[in-house]
Amino acid sequence: MVEVTSKHIAGLVVFIALIVALIAFISKQPGGYIETTGGSTCAWRLEGDATSDRAISFECKCNSGAVKYNCKYSGNPDITCPPFWRDVFGFFNQVRETVADQKHACDLSTIDHSDVEVCKDSKEFVLKRVGKATPSECQ
Repeated sequence: MVEVTSKHIAGLVVFIALIVALIAFISKQPGGYIETTGGSTCAWRLEGDATSDRAISFECKCNSGAVKYNCKYSGNPDITCPPFWRDVFGFFNQVRETVADQKHACDLSTIDHSDVEVCKDSKEFVLKRVGKATPSECQ
């Protein structure tokens, strides 16, 4: 039988507080618009259920002239980037800036730990692209 100590309870309280903070962040920051360096205008939004599998998606729907394209970057940053929980707001701001710095929002196959300051000590990609990569692939 496992004995529940005050350390276990304190750890559980901190974990629940972090999940509540993530849910609050996502509800306050559901999306917005970015313009890429190549001139694409993109609507972005966050998807995910922090209370279940904690998979997070950053979805982009873009227009580049007459061509429309979209993609989604998905992953479990709580696994690939444990410090994610310390600065959820900063994490998503840096993801958004990384995507905006591309010619097209879907140019990256992954958003790596080196692209997101809070994850600089991680060894894996933070989010992986799912879907089309560039406007030419969508024609």
